[in-house]
Amino acid sequence: MTPTVNARKNEIKWDIGTSTYPMDAVYGASYVFLDRCYVYLDKTADRRIVIVLRGKEPLDRGELERLAGDFSSELLHQVLRTRIAKRTGKVREMIIGRALWSAEGPTDDYGFDDDFDDLGDDDDYLDDPLGIAVPWEEKYGSDQGLDAQEDQQQAKEPEPGQDA
Repeated sequence: MTPTVNARKNEIKWDIGTSTYPMDAVYGASYVFLDRCYVYLDKTADRRIVIVLRGKEPLDRGELERLAGDFSSELLHQVLRTRIAKRTGKVREMIIGRALWSAEGPTDDYGFDDDFDDLGDDDDYLDDPLGIAVPWEEKYGSDQGLDAQEDQQQAKEPEPGQDA
């Protein structure tokens, strides 16, 4: 995995094997470098990946070599992240599942579910034993009555600049 630095083309190019560097790691490292350079990926027939990093602005040979080193380090970091994610995946799923299960709320063990036993399946959202759901027209009158009320309210208010 020795990169080829081409200062004339302002790019670094190398190929790596997918058996050593999984595609998720290559994608992760590439994403990190999108703000610094253009990243081109190409997969060959023999399970290898050609990576080309091209500077967004002209870079000298030293800067290109530093960019290659930074990308190689990030690639190793991403490989480690993917391996740790695979090893700890079951534990993470178990922790998240337990957290979601406990967020479900109390069960019969605490006696809270008994409060809702008197609600039957025949209860409907239209039932209004407290008389809360009153239609607008019954409560405030028709639309014309509402307009008349607004007109009366505006007539009572003094215009700006007039004393009441």
